[in-house]
Amino acid sequence: MKLTKAQKILKKINALLQSTENNGEKLLPMERDLMLNYLRQLYDIFLHAEVSSESQGMLFSSPAEEQRPQKDKPLRTTTPEPAPEKKAAKLKESPKPEPEPQPEPEPEPQPEPEPEPQPEPQPKTATTPHKAQNSPMSEELQELFELPVAKELSEKLSALPVNDLSKAMGLNEKIFTIKELFGDEQELFNKTIDQLNKLSSFDEAKLILAQIAQRFAWTDKKKKKKAKNFIKLVSRRYK
Repeated sequence: MKLTKAQKILKKINALLQSTENNGEKLLPMERDLMLNYLRQLYDIFLHAEVSSESQGMLFSSPAEEQRPQKDKPLRTTTPEPAPEKKAAKLKESPKPEPEPQPEPEPEPQPEPEPEPQPEPQPKTATTPHKAQNSPMSEELQELFELPVAKELSEKLSALPVNDLSKAMGLNEKIFTIKELFGDEQELFNKTIDQLNKLSSFDEAKLILAQIAQRFAWTDKKKKKKAKNFIKLVSRRYK
C-alpha cells in the first residue's frame, strides 16, 4: 500500500483544516471541494490496497481451574456470651413551651401582568441543499485551461517553474489581476494564492480556479486573455 502517498494527503488535509481555523472556521466552496478531492484520493488508495490473507488467531482465555472440594471441617460449638444489661433510659426533660407565633401581615395582592402578544408563526420555506460543484466544465471554461506547448526559446523561458505564486507577479500585474479576475477582492486573492501554493498538482488547482472563473466570468471576452495568462502562471507552480 502506498502509505507515503496517503501520509502526504493527510498532511494536506491537516493543512487545509489549519487554514480554515485561521480564517474563523468559514469554509469556502473551493476549500470544501478540495477537501472532498483529498478524501477521494485517500479512499482510492485504501480501496485498491493489498490486503493480507493472514488472519490473527483468536485469543482465548484459559479455563479457570476447578476448585477442589475441601474436606468438611468439624464444627466448633460456641457458647453465646451473656447479653449486657440494658441501662436504664434517662428521663427525658420536659420541653419548654415555645412562644406563640405572631401572624405575619399579608402582602397586598399585585396585579397580574398582561401576557405579551406572541408573534404569529411564519411558514417554513423549503431550503435546497448546496450541491458540491463537481460538474464538468463548459467548453468555454475548458478552453481557458488548455495550455499551449512551448516551442520557441522565449516561450520555454516564460514557462519556467515558479516556487511562490505570491512573488511571481509584479505590483501592477497583481493589482490588475485582483481587479479583473477577483472582483477587486484582495482578501480572496491572497487566500487563493496561499491555497494554490500548498497544492501539489495542477489538477487540484483547477478545482479552485474553476470556481473563481465561474463566479467572476473569466470566459468574458474582456477577461479571457488575462485569465489564460494567470492560469498559465499558476500551472508553472507545479512543474
